[in-house]
Amino acid sequence: MLATALVVIAAGCDKRPPTFHGVELGMVPRDVRDRFDVKGKFEVEPSSGDDYTMKFTPEKGSTVTAAAFEFHGGA
Repeated sequence: MLATALVVIAAGCDKRPPTFHGVELGMVPRDVRDRFDVKGKFEVEPSSGDDYTMKFTPEKGSTVTAAAFEFHGGA
């Protein structure tokens, strides 16, 4: 019964998650670097285990003041 309800709910949700300057959930690091439409630079900062963060510093005059993208390598 619960599984059927989840399938029906999932089928009704056809909207994609919102994007942030060309980036959306589920992207791999290469896609984030290639598709992020704000000029600036990325720096990789290790976290724990297989996880890490890509911090972004925009060029001067950008409407984005900072951004950080987290990537999780496990389950």
